[in-house]
Amino acid sequence: RHGLAEATVKPTWSGHTVATMVAGLRELVLPILRRLGLAAPAATQARLAQIADQPQLRGLAETALWHLLGQRGRGGQAEPALRLPVSCTLTRQAPAAMADEAAQFAATHGVSRFKLKGGQGMACDADGVRRVLAAVPGSRVQVDANSAYAPEDLPAYAAQLRDAGAQLLEDPCPMPPLAFARQVANSVLPLLVDLA
Repeated sequence: RHGLAEATVKPTWSGHTVATMVAGLRELVLPILRRLGLAAPAATQARLAQIADQPQLRGLAETALWHLLGQRGRGGQAEPALRLPVSCTLTRQAPAAMADEAAQFAATHGVSRFKLKGGQGMACDADGVRRVLAAVPGSRVQVDANSAYAPEDLPAYAAQLRDAGAQLLEDPCPMPPLAFARQVANSVLPLLVDLA
């Protein structure tokens, strides 16, 4: 049986690289899971909580633990094996640097979906999309602008990103709940909003 979990492995977000995350799991988390595991979920969770300043490691372990516990309800039958696409988030930087990072993740980890952190100017964001798509042919790109633009800029911004090849736009501008339906109806790209 396997417990599934995911985390952002990026030094600027989680303080981890792939190597430090693997080392943390191997040295801190797996000994606890092996010792306590499913036999005592509350004790396992309490022991994991004692790992200081490592919310990513604890979150991975707790999510995997809950996933395993959920399998008990199905008579211990694991879910069928799934191949899910993985997305890599590219933090704000020059478009050429984003493209280089995307190419590196594609070559090293087989990643072909990218979320670009936008908000660097509409033309710069669109250039980032074009460069990532050129660096990793066949990839899929979405942009998260973190509400960097004004609502009146949304039509032009979405059009620039669509023309550059983006497939989804996340949080382009502040979007009060009553304005959301209107913005979605008028957007040339699908919108994802987590700050509405």
